[in-house]
Amino acid sequence: MHNLGNDFIFINEEVSENDIILMCDRYFGIGADGVIVLHKDQDLIRIYNSDGSEARMCGNALMCLGMLYPELTKINTISGENMIYHIDDCVVVNMKEPQILKGFPKKFKSIPINVISVGNIHVIALVDDVDYFDLEYFAKSIQQYINANVNIVSNITKSSFKIRTYEYGADETNACGSGITSSFFVLNKLGLVDSYCEALAIGGSMNVYLENNQVFLN
Repeated sequence: MHNLGNDFIFINEEVSENDIILMCDRYFGIGADGVIVLHKDQDLIRIYNSDGSEARMCGNALMCLGMLYPELTKINTISGENMIYHIDDCVVVNMKEPQILKGFPKKFKSIPINVISVGNIHVIALVDDVDYFDLEYFAKSIQQYINANVNIVSNITKSSFKIRTYEYGADETNACGSGITSSFFVLNKLGLVDSYCEALAIGGSMNVYLENNQVFLN
């Protein structure tokens, strides 16, 4: 299942790292950005990247779960509990309050960055144009120093922004819910976007908004 082209294999039992890598292989397996192990009796998921490593959070996986199970109102990840709401046939996920991490440089290769935690860690970089920026080189350079997802944003207006994300453990994906959350939070704190706006990813658009310092996706 996918949300904005960010796709996952959902299973209900733990599997080995090698099995995850094989299942996610787009040539010799099923093909996906990751594997989500659902323990529905505990409202718990474990999130695995396509390289077999474990992630702490995944906004698009939570969106997919909300679509799969309309009765689901909360889910636990290893980073904590997230609420899921069903409003007018739409799924809304409370991504909670992101934390701006201190102790990191304000620039990387002369490009302004911020480092954010939404359960997993994201680097947000403001660039001239996401469509012509070498995201892979930039992200891999950062990931030599910190195990983080790397987001680049541009075309910023008060009501929208464009974003691309290079995920740690999964390379570039068509969309990233936690990346959208982190980027929106930074842009809002900088006064560049309003408290409700649209994130434009490769795989499509997602609404993101702020209430009581908590970020919601739908």
